[in-house]
Amino acid sequence: MIDISDNFKKILISDNVVPSDARKFKLSFYSKGYDSLFPAETLFPEDGLFPSEQNEIWVLIENDRIESESLTITESLCDSSNLEFGACSSASLEIVVADVIEDLARKEFLLTEEVGEYQIPLGYYTVESYVRQSDRRKRKITAYNRMRLFNTDVSSWYNGLTFPISIREMRDSLCEYIGVRQIQTDLLFDSLKVEKTINPVEISGMEILKAICQINVSFGYIDKNGLLKYIQIQQTGLYPSETLYPDDNELYPSELGSDGRSVQQIMSFKSLEYEDKMIEGYTGLQIFQQNGEIGASVGDAGNLYTISGNFLLYGKTVVELLNIAQSIFPYVYGRTYRPCTLECRAMPWIEPGDALRIITRDDVIETLCMKRTMSGCQAMMDSIESSSDESENATNDLYNSIKEVDGKSYLLMEQADKIVLSMDDLSKDISSKFEITNRNISAEVKRATDAEGEISNNITQTESEITTVLTKSNENLQSQISQNAKNISLLVSQGGLSAAISQESGQISITGNRFTWKATKSSMTADGTLNCNGIVASSGNFSGTITGTNISGSTLTGIEIKGNFITANEISASTIDGTNFELGSLDVVQLKTDDEIGADDSAQVNIQNITAGIILCKGDDPSQIDWVIAKKYSGPIPKEDSDSRLKRNITSLSTQESEEFLNSLTPVFFEYKRSGISSAGLIAQDVAENVLSEEYGNALYQFGKDDHLVIDYNNYIGILISGVQNMSRRLNSLMKQKGK
Repeated sequence: MIDISDNFKKILISDNVVPSDARKFKLSFYSKGYDSLFPAETLFPEDGLFPSEQNEIWVLIENDRIESESLTITESLCDSSNLEFGACSSASLEIVVADVIEDLARKEFLLTEEVGEYQIPLGYYTVESYVRQSDRRKRKITAYNRMRLFNTDVSSWYNGLTFPISIREMRDSLCEYIGVRQIQTDLLFDSLKVEKTINPVEISGMEILKAICQINVSFGYIDKNGLLKYIQIQQTGLYPSETLYPDDNELYPSELGSDGRSVQQIMSFKSLEYEDKMIEGYTGLQIFQQNGEIGASVGDAGNLYTISGNFLLYGKTVVELLNIAQSIFPYVYGRTYRPCTLECRAMPWIEPGDALRIITRDDVIETLCMKRTMSGCQAMMDSIESSSDESENATNDLYNSIKEVDGKSYLLMEQADKIVLSMDDLSKDISSKFEITNRNISAEVKRATDAEGEISNNITQTESEITTVLTKSNENLQSQISQNAKNISLLVSQGGLSAAISQESGQISITGNRFTWKATKSSMTADGTLNCNGIVASSGNFSGTITGTNISGSTLTGIEIKGNFITANEISASTIDGTNFELGSLDVVQLKTDDEIGADDSAQVNIQNITAGIILCKGDDPSQIDWVIAKKYSGPIPKEDSDSRLKRNITSLSTQESEEFLNSLTPVFFEYKRSGISSAGLIAQDVAENVLSEEYGNALYQFGKDDHLVIDYNNYIGILISGVQNMSRRLNSLMKQKGK
């Protein structure tokens, strides 16, 4: 609270109805940076309140160039709705000026208010935006106070400090580096020595300042003179019992709080909203170094305030943290207030953190100024707020604000139910953690780099199981080994692929997309190829290729079967290639042999393509081979294959299409490369390109040996007959027309 005379206060909150009470505002921009200070707050204002500045004024903006009632100043104790010790909030200002031709962007100015012979500073601000309005004469200034200067990287300053260093030496050095002066004061832990617990590549001065303010149970605040001030929450004290009636002569016997500091009493206001219940003060305090690791607590557990992640406390022992907590606790304990929203005449001497006592007809509201907004000029009003989200056990964690810090730390947490030891080297992106509870022991090591992603190794041991997990995130890889009394299992996974081995007392299970092994007399490759001296099995089903010198079995099933001598009761495959066949039933698309095909008289054979030296039928009449259904057969065509009973899907040829097809053919004379024999006929590729080839299929051409195209001219007889018939009909028709 700024200490000014009561007479000046009365003028500031008056109705401003006489010319002598008119407010005069000045924005003073100086030609150079300046360090002039206003008198100490303990001095009362007088004519010499503002001694001459060290530098000349560059731009002076007064009421005649300020848009009426356009001034707004907002300042707060903290940005949170609850009390957040260590917060350092920057005040903001908005005002509209006219007929100013100078470029004021990024310039600092002093704002003052004069009423008669009195003058009060309203703060130093730096212009952040200077925007022209729809009225081109006017510009809107948006500015912030010197707290914004702390939002700069100070890693080089921090790394250059000599450790150990006291908190007092650190804050003095920081403010000198930033260029902001402090109000000289003694803080709770000024004498505390701290070590270098982090090695930052980037850290802001604001993060350092918040850490200092937090352990000193204070708030960082830039006062109206541009000085850094450390605010501690003021306690209003308890108002007398409602059953006691005040004395007429001393209606309000004390204007001091329980800590002896002045409490601003407010008896006139425009509006007031407040809650019925008080916000209960904190009953206990606990301090953790980081994320719940190694800490100390004092007080009761009813409503705890938690300080966590303050790097100034890294490396402190439990005893040291306990001593720190005991020193902090009196400044946290019992700070009660009533949430309210107050609108009244502006009181520029009030500062965030000040205690307020609002007197109504039937109640006394004791609260804090947590946030305030002054708006207007001649009719300046104050909007004061104090709030709470009513949540208990508040946690003030600074760890998130320095998560980009590159450093080393050693943390130990000892609690009744567990012990946790963690070590971090953020410069190398390595962290390790060891945890013991009454149920398990776990250890974890992590390393994270841009090239490798995150690699982690975790081992967990319980009374019944040991588990090891290794993970590499950028390749989506993970391996796991688990062991208990009944089972040992191994699992390796990458994305959606995984392989697992499980060993129990009665079995070994192997699961995976690919399985390989290599031994002296056997092996299996990743594509499933098995190589061994021999296979003995009661039955088998082969869906791929079966290759061997002698292949014998009750039933052989595969896509391709190759062997010198193949014997089976039943063979089913797309392709069978062998020298000798002895079979009972055959179902195959293509059959190749250099020797013979043999079957008994009960065999049923369905073959799409036959290439054989001899087809041997062991029935009563070897000349009867009606059980052979063939698309291509390299031997003589039997007479019986023209029988309609041996055919299906019989359809008439289109005479018109047949004639067109014949007309599209190109007969040629050629010579065979291999034999040198001259011949005449067709080229199979030309036939294949004909549009009718798709409809008639392999009746026009087939694939022969070595994928060469083959034309069976026997199939062209029907097409030739159909085409000639069509030409004959057309010829007869023309002759009839000519005869007419």
